[in-house]
Amino acid sequence: MKRMLCVLALFGVLFGAYAQTYYTGDGGKGIRIAVVPPEGKGLDANETWMPALVQGMLITNLTRYSAMTVEEIDTIPAEVTGYYGNAANAPYILTGVILKTGNTYVLQLAVVHAETGERRASYRSMSTTAARFENGDTVNDAVPALLSQLGVTLTDAGKAALETSGKSAKSQTALAKGIIAQRNGNALEALSWYIQAADADPSSAEAAERLTNITAAISGNTTGAAARNDAADIAWRRNWIARLTECEQYYAAYMSAPPPFNLVYSPDLQPGRIDYLRETVPFIVTVSLVPDQSWVETITKVVNTVQTGLAATGRAAAWGLDWPKKSADPAAKSAPFTGQKGSVSASVELVNENGLTIGSQGIQLSYEWVVSLDGSWIRITPRTDKYKTVTFPPVRANVITDKLSFKISGNSRITIAADTDYYLQPLVDNLVPICGGAFTMGSPLSEYRQDDETQHRVTV
Repeated sequence: MKRMLCVLALFGVLFGAYAQTYYTGDGGKGIRIAVVPPEGKGLDANETWMPALVQGMLITNLTRYSAMTVEEIDTIPAEVTGYYGNAANAPYILTGVILKTGNTYVLQLAVVHAETGERRASYRSMSTTAARFENGDTVNDAVPALLSQLGVTLTDAGKAALETSGKSAKSQTALAKGIIAQRNGNALEALSWYIQAADADPSSAEAAERLTNITAAISGNTTGAAARNDAADIAWRRNWIARLTECEQYYAAYMSAPPPFNLVYSPDLQPGRIDYLRETVPFIVTVSLVPDQSWVETITKVVNTVQTGLAATGRAAAWGLDWPKKSADPAAKSAPFTGQKGSVSASVELVNENGLTIGSQGIQLSYEWVVSLDGSWIRITPRTDKYKTVTFPPVRANVITDKLSFKISGNSRITIAADTDYYLQPLVDNLVPICGGAFTMGSPLSEYRQDDETQHRVTV
């Protein structure tokens, strides 16, 4: 499938505004370029989304930050010989390769003339990580270099916008994973990724289109079968039972891993009662466990999309299906959609400005997902521990400095589901960053070993 992104009427006005701020001169107007997914070399089976992500982000960014006409082609036909010939309706092709060695990656890109193979622009990244692909940094680093070689100069506003395009990167990552899931025949998984892509960037026309199409496909096949004959009605019911069973299994797999949460902290580090005899002071900080709402909304929408399709058949009662209240499997002894309980463990360290840990304390916060029915739809409500106080043992006065830091890290036994993050951030409603201190963010807990330390510190 081809798409001419830069001429979509939907974005015409928006790109007109970009032209005034994101690049100088004509922005490469008149250049036509087709983007091919880079080849993946050494990628694991669960990393096959990377080429689609790179292609999608290149198309988005080249369209947004230049006046070039940008086209998508999925593959170069096998019958094309020599260079690319007429495989794309553009004189230039942007392609490349993602090389994986161990746990590091290198992105190589080249813009070549479709007929002669003459190289117009090229880029090779430094060794990088999967996380930098996923958050868009690797592709964003490549775009200015490619544009410069193609005669497009970004303004300061364009450079700044490119550096802060996290929303688009998150959407493109989810979109790429959805495309791969759909190609592999995993419709419900693809639906969940397209939901996340559309939620992350509501302006993404492709995410909206793919979400609409797969929603129609999943909840479709809703008319006409019963009118033909009884055999067709039986087959129709059988197909729907298979669909409902698939949804129940997908829900169970989705909920089997501990969900992502935000572990938030209060900026108000409170000193306790001074012990003048021992010359010590205890410190108290408040933490809270806040659920990642998008995680629960995604699986809720997946289940309710399937239920909407079942209801549209008008045959659920006749087929004896009281779904989602009861399982599609008549032998099942429990409801298909149940909640989950668990806890999150973390450790908090208090560090002075000399780097000395002057206090540490472990914490455990509990959570629960409560599933209920809202009419024919399911509703999932999170319940978590809030505002739990952490009291550090009394600290000797001679090691207390003007600036103190928190180090917060998760227990290594916690497993965070693939493609989810464990964030440590301020509670946006009524908490603000620590004044004059620093906060250390932990990595996804699935990456922790027993001896791991937190990844990096952010001074606030």
